[in-house]
Amino acid sequence: MAKNKKPFLLVAFGVVLYVVLTHVGVILSTLKAGVSLVLPLVVGFILAFVLNVPMTMLEKQMNKIGFLNRKIGRSTKHLICMIITLCIIGLMVFLIVKLLVPEIQKSVINLYDTLKVKMPQAIEFMKRKGLDTTLVEKVTNMLDINTITSAGNVVSFVFGFATSILNVILTIFIGVVIAAYSLLEKDDIKLNFKKALYGYCSRPVADNICFVSRLIKQTYYKFFSGQVIESIILGLFMFISLSLFRIPYAGLIGLLTGASAYIPYLGAFLSCGIGVALLIIIDPGKALLCLIVYQVVQFIENQFIYPHVVGSSVGLSALWTLVAVVVGGSLFGVVGMIFFIPLMSVCAELMGKSANKKLEKKKLRIELRPEGVVGPYDLPEDRAGEVEKTAK
Repeated sequence: MAKNKKPFLLVAFGVVLYVVLTHVGVILSTLKAGVSLVLPLVVGFILAFVLNVPMTMLEKQMNKIGFLNRKIGRSTKHLICMIITLCIIGLMVFLIVKLLVPEIQKSVINLYDTLKVKMPQAIEFMKRKGLDTTLVEKVTNMLDINTITSAGNVVSFVFGFATSILNVILTIFIGVVIAAYSLLEKDDIKLNFKKALYGYCSRPVADNICFVSRLIKQTYYKFFSGQVIESIILGLFMFISLSLFRIPYAGLIGLLTGASAYIPYLGAFLSCGIGVALLIIIDPGKALLCLIVYQVVQFIENQFIYPHVVGSSVGLSALWTLVAVVVGGSLFGVVGMIFFIPLMSVCAELMGKSANKKLEKKKLRIELRPEGVVGPYDLPEDRAGEVEKTAK
């Protein structure tokens, strides 16, 4: 019977592959429509996951107060902690907007005016040297308001832009509503999920799924909680340091630094490179000073702030962190860079535990010693449980 099924499966696979290859456009458009349909749900669950980090911290502090446990029910605690969390986040956003937006707006206007003056000079210099000026001329045309208004339909541009902004706002609003309901009913969701899991799956499979779920939750919890605090500290530290040395675009560079702090290694190079590139246009001396200040701040942050705030929260080496950033960025852009780091950590830990269990069954041991990697060698009977204990 199995032999008769094998040719049929091969033929079915070939037919499916042929249909996929000949209808790639239709499949991609269908996937795109499906993603746009479920995007508010995805945004809501991601927001709920992120907001649950400070909300859980508040609930733990509330549980330590005895009379609150006796007077307030679980659902009321969820509501109070969610409101406090949203108020804290709203206050932080307000302060960032109040302090940084005017500085960033001034920086962008100054940068625009500077580019309009410097770009024609750069084009003339490149022409004298016999260099290709196509890219620079395109950027110059983009900066020319008269060219923009005369070349295109302003009404359709404004309408399209407004529609895109409205869609983003609507998606975020629906996501916030879904996140709020998910946080308020998180105990019921967890209860129903566990009932369905243990009801439809065998006990070992259900236990493994719960273990992986807890591991994912703990890893992302550590990563996001530490990274949020670290990015705020680094962004403000960079903004204050650059402002003290009267370096232009301090607010813009500080904001870029804080936002790019979620991307280890590459984020620092990206924000520093953009800042130095902007300053080279107006003042090469300030660009050099910015580079020095930036590196000093990064050194202080890496040595004294990051280890205490984030530490080894994801437990990944520098190499695998870089691999996670590259793979995640190639697949899903900046969001992929951020989410693939803890995901890679979860995969590495699960693979390590699985390998340790298999070594335990074979009674083998491989380990790292000062002289290098040694093994495999047979595990003595009196140490037979060590590998299993390590795996757990």
